[in-house]
Amino acid sequence: MHGCHFFCARTLTTLAKVERER
Repeated sequence: MHGCHFFCARTLTTLAKVERER
């Protein structure tokens, strides 16, 4: 469970970008 903030942050950013593009 190391570097989760990095992976999670990337996922959140991607989701936000997709939602924003929608």
